[in-house]
Amino acid sequence: MAKFEKIPSSDWLKIDPSDMPEHLKRLYAKKQAADAAAKAEKEAFEIAFSADLVKAGKLPTGRQARLGYNFGQLSLADPSKHSIVVANKAANKVVNFATLLGPDKRAK
Repeated sequence: MAKFEKIPSSDWLKIDPSDMPEHLKRLYAKKQAADAAAKAEKEAFEIAFSADLVKAGKLPTGRQARLGYNFGQLSLADPSKHSIVVANKAANKVVNFATLLGPDKRAK
């Protein structure tokens, strides 16, 4: 994987999209709409994911799991810093969601 240098904030230029050509304005508007839709879907997924963990007794009621998406890999960290019981706690292990919930909570 390529490693990119950190670009200082002073080297970034802010662009006013109001004077872009129309075809770029349309594409930028589509990109913004897609970003907003993705944000809403992400929030819905995280709320549902947390609710399933609460229902399975793996997360305290009233808490929301913190999820990460580094390089497209879904990962989970409990904000209360209490470990979530999984079959194997090996570092960086990919855990099947059904395994995380436990055998009695799997979707049928």
